[in-house]
Amino acid sequence: MRPQRLWRSLGLIQRSSARSFLPAGPCSRTIRSLSSASRGPDFAFAFDIDGVLLRSSKPIPGAAESLALLQKEGIPFILLTNGGGKHETERVAEISEKLQVQLDPSVIIQSHSPFAELVRGTETQSPLEDKCVLVVGGDGDQCRQVAERYGFRNVITPGDIFMANPSIWPFSQVFRDYYKTFTRPLSHAGDASDPTKGLKVDAILVFNDPRDWALDAQIIIDLLLSSQGVLGTLSEKNGRSDLPNRGYLQDGQPPLYFSNPDLWWAAAYSLPRLGQGGFREALEGTWAAITGGPGKGVELTKTVIGKPSQGTYEFAEKQLRRNLAKDFNSDSAQPLLQNVYMVGDNPESDIRGANSYRSPYGSQWQSILVRTGVYPGGEPAWTPKTIVDNVQRAVEWGLQHSKWYQRLQFSTVSSPDLSIHPFPPPIHSRRYTMADSELPIRPKPEEPPADAPAAVAVEGEEPGKISKSALKKLAKEKAKAEKAAQRAAQEKAQAAAAEASDTAKHLYGPMPDSEDVLACTRFSNINDEQYEKEITVVARVDNARVQSAKLAFLMLRQQGQKIQAVIAAAEPISRQMVKYTGGLNVNSIVQVTGIVKKPEVPIASATLSNHEIHIRKVYMIAEAAQQLPMQVKDAERPPPETTDEGFQVDADGAPIVTLKTRLDNRVLDLQTATSQAITWISSGVAELFAEYMIKSGSRWIFTPKLVGAATEGGSNVFEIKYFKRNAYLAQSPQLYKQMCIAGDMENVFEIAPVFRAEDSNTHRHLTEFAGLDFEKTFQSHYHEVLEFAENLLVFILTQLKERYKEQIAIIQKSYPKAGDFKLPKDGKALRLNYMDGVAMLKEAGVDMSEQERFENDFTTNMEKQLGQIIREKYDTDFYVLDKFPMAVRPFYTKACPQDPRFSNSYDFFMRGEEIMSGAQRINDVKELEASMAAKGLDPSQEGFEDYIAAFRQGCPPHAGGGLGMNRIVMFFLGLPNVRLATLFPRDPQRLRP
Repeated sequence: MRPQRLWRSLGLIQRSSARSFLPAGPCSRTIRSLSSASRGPDFAFAFDIDGVLLRSSKPIPGAAESLALLQKEGIPFILLTNGGGKHETERVAEISEKLQVQLDPSVIIQSHSPFAELVRGTETQSPLEDKCVLVVGGDGDQCRQVAERYGFRNVITPGDIFMANPSIWPFSQVFRDYYKTFTRPLSHAGDASDPTKGLKVDAILVFNDPRDWALDAQIIIDLLLSSQGVLGTLSEKNGRSDLPNRGYLQDGQPPLYFSNPDLWWAAAYSLPRLGQGGFREALEGTWAAITGGPGKGVELTKTVIGKPSQGTYEFAEKQLRRNLAKDFNSDSAQPLLQNVYMVGDNPESDIRGANSYRSPYGSQWQSILVRTGVYPGGEPAWTPKTIVDNVQRAVEWGLQHSKWYQRLQFSTVSSPDLSIHPFPPPIHSRRYTMADSELPIRPKPEEPPADAPAAVAVEGEEPGKISKSALKKLAKEKAKAEKAAQRAAQEKAQAAAAEASDTAKHLYGPMPDSEDVLACTRFSNINDEQYEKEITVVARVDNARVQSAKLAFLMLRQQGQKIQAVIAAAEPISRQMVKYTGGLNVNSIVQVTGIVKKPEVPIASATLSNHEIHIRKVYMIAEAAQQLPMQVKDAERPPPETTDEGFQVDADGAPIVTLKTRLDNRVLDLQTATSQAITWISSGVAELFAEYMIKSGSRWIFTPKLVGAATEGGSNVFEIKYFKRNAYLAQSPQLYKQMCIAGDMENVFEIAPVFRAEDSNTHRHLTEFAGLDFEKTFQSHYHEVLEFAENLLVFILTQLKERYKEQIAIIQKSYPKAGDFKLPKDGKALRLNYMDGVAMLKEAGVDMSEQERFENDFTTNMEKQLGQIIREKYDTDFYVLDKFPMAVRPFYTKACPQDPRFSNSYDFFMRGEEIMSGAQRINDVKELEASMAAKGLDPSQEGFEDYIAAFRQGCPPHAGGGLGMNRIVMFFLGLPNVRLATLFPRDPQRLRP
């Protein structure tokens, strides 16, 4: 089951006042230099703390001055940290003392701050205010106290549970004295003789790094395996293969929340230490060992917040907007905020989070990386907008970018040279007062202009008189300003001269307007015959780099294929053209004209490794954004098996793009070579299905997807509003296919969407998928249609291997099973009876008593095990089971005349998992009505009337089936998840993009 994302709910909550963890009080900000009538800034800053403002709890030079300047100018900012363990008021008081800058609690957001929203509940989480909440982590019970100040009224800790029942983890006895200092008696410790009367926990919140990993992990595991969250119980649903997630976490267990994804953190020790992310990984490893983990189809449902997640940045922006509205008395529900400058020292959390964040309000987050923290130098994993030495330079850059320097008022000569603008002295040398907060930002008409020398008060001098030292200082600064202005003018003149002398400016830049159609070459058509010939290609920029002032390289990408392009400064190509080409934004679409050359050494990173384009012209067709949510080159690697959505890297330190990130940014993901190949295979399956059906004389039909009644099982249909009545999305075209047969159409097929309202969060279930359906009459026996269907599947699978060899080879690089699907060697599908499969599984030691009694169909695990047995015994991954028990088939299925316990029905399997269900249908109206009654259905029910009426007019014998195209692609290629075989998947958790 996919985690219930807290963030979707948080993004919808609109509250204008501060939450309980942001109280007003004596520390409330009183520093404001803008009057309530003034227009506030349309930008803000967000600062990480450790490595940006503080290092080893000591202020970083320039940090205090930077915050003081922002306070004086009324520019909003927040402190955004993955730290925690204390209440926001306590943490901000510590920071205020260390920096000697008075800060308000509303400016700090810790990793667990968003937990406060759970008090009153979200869309996916009922209110926890009065529920029993287990708070894990932190020193003593500090996190419990934080939770209580957030508004949780019934908070317990693992220490409370241990002290009430030490046998729950006997190895924590050595910590007994520690737990005695802060634990509380449980209000309901439970009855040791009756576990069902035990303590009930409604949610687990990991607030901070756990101290006693073993005890904390044991109690969390106990609760996740419990029934209804009652400690000491064990759910009977655990391990049931007929339930989603094999029954785990399907019995009312408490939701699990983590506040910090960081695996490592920088401590006093010379090497990084394991953080909360380390505890989470250990817990997940234990969970997988107990349940079988993802390999057995079991996932640990959890919610992980903290940087760099989308939700943390969304929560931070909401707080910024609240502060901005409060500070400037804005009546607008959504104050204007154009830019937020995220200043951080960690590329993997601060920079990645800002670059990836998509604001629901349209704000742009600009990432600024400082060198005062963990960033070691070199090319960061996530490219920031700029890299600066420290936080003071970061603030200067942000003020310049926002044009706010034009509004700053200094007591010195104004200058375009940012380096000479002094920051105000730190708070320990002066204190702002209310008078400071009401100073206007522009001089009044009677005030001297900004560039006039201001009177500088010096001890021993008369007030208002300028001292010699002050005059000397002003003169020096004026000289600096003049030099800076001269440099700027000189650089501008040089740029203008360079542009005028650029003889190649017609060879690059925006695409020229022209009605001429230029013949473009596809990458797939580039071959050795084109050496030394000029070609033109249209492609995306996969990578761009400048080697020197005279040399640059492009890696061009076209539907997954790549070729290197080179540009060198030699007449007529100018250095400006080289610089332009090497600076193109990744993923931009360009038109490149050049000469095809053979490189001296094959280019390993290119698909066309023996070809290279020497650029003559390069024009921009569509420019991509400078920062993308993910890099296509990172998405080329397959997603991890884990469901953890936190930041991950591979063995080489390269970012791993998770499945959720891929699907959230599906357009970028579709540009990878693997995704391109998979979509070709999907297209091929549909094409081959239609080709076979049409050649067989079948007619392509198009049945309604809006129906007036839930005719095939009411709980699994989507109900929608249809004007003034309810309607439903069709679960399948089954009834309409049969009505077409009754209408003398004899042989029909359809390729169309199918909708199933099944809350199944597994690797193979979707709520909408592409159905390949067919229905066909027969003369004597339904096996005529069954053989037709078998030949259909053999044709599709055989032709996929023959026609799509190149695509399969590409996919195989990421998913090795793509090339090993085994087809019947004689070209005939293996057909077994249902009871043959039962006997084979029973012989393998599987308990098949329910199947022998016809109480249940095969479970998913049984299907997979049977698939493995058949592969080993018959050397095929494709087989058919015939004669299913009547008890497990729908009402329109024809019973077996020889033994009515069985039916004339069949299922098709690939790699041990079902891809098609089919059967002979009942064509006699009286038999059909009797079968419906036996299944508890009313033939006179609305929705069945037209269906039944079709059979009253006479209907020939017929049979058919429905295939899932997405599953065929998934199992043929050996993909781990059906979503990878679906263009824009829909499941219980996903309705976008």
